[in-house]
Amino acid sequence: MPPLPARSALITGAARRIGAALAEDLAAQGYCLHLHAHTSGALLEQVAEDLRTRHGVRVRTHLADLADVTAVRRLVHDLTEDPHPPALVINNASEFLGHYDRAECTDIDTVARTLMVNTAVPIALSGVAARGGNGHVVNITDAHTDLTCASHLPYDVSKAALTDATARLAVLLAPSVRVNAVAPALVLPPPGAGEAELHEMAGRAPLLRSAPLADIVAAVRFLTATGSVTGQTIMIDSGAHLVWDSESDLRPQPVPPHPDPAA
Repeated sequence: MPPLPARSALITGAARRIGAALAEDLAAQGYCLHLHAHTSGALLEQVAEDLRTRHGVRVRTHLADLADVTAVRRLVHDLTEDPHPPALVINNASEFLGHYDRAECTDIDTVARTLMVNTAVPIALSGVAARGGNGHVVNITDAHTDLTCASHLPYDVSKAALTDATARLAVLLAPSVRVNAVAPALVLPPPGAGEAELHEMAGRAPLLRSAPLADIVAAVRFLTATGSVTGQTIMIDSGAHLVWDSESDLRPQPVPPHPDPAA
């Protein structure tokens, strides 16, 4: 086992996509890593072993359902009791069903689970970064949560709340912890969509291209390295948030109305 580095980070939702890309970059920088997943345990172990082999860093994996309060308490305990508790916390895990139907948008279980995973747990895990002082929290939010899109209601409300919480936590936890956010869109196809849909949507953004994963990694690097920045959200979406709610056809489609029972 190589000597343990002084810097330690937690990434939730680290088995694939944005989380895995951030894990790769932090491991390359020599961070000791805590990687979390919910149901992707085998894939997470694969990612962890690959990082240990290629970068010689300590990687600990954590499986937890972030909608389960008991599981979250156990995760917080495991992180804080670890010899290298994370000073950098990246809240990347998300609960997202794609287009919710009307019943799901108001279903108490769906709404509660989405708010728990996307808002409540990131706030709670911010406290882990505060344990040792000189901590940093980066929340992965969403560039388009200010849209009035009925079929995304639970997700949009939860991510908008996390963006708002970023600024409030920055004040609450200062000066020992900085809190920032990265808000991506047009980075990867959403669940159920493919590269063609992503390419078509990105072609109508001001920069006429999608946003590469490398830009999210670079934004997190910038925020982590710049000690005077706190309470900020960086949009990584090729400028799509500037036009998405205009007259363009980027505007999401509304939920179809209930059928007329008399018809």
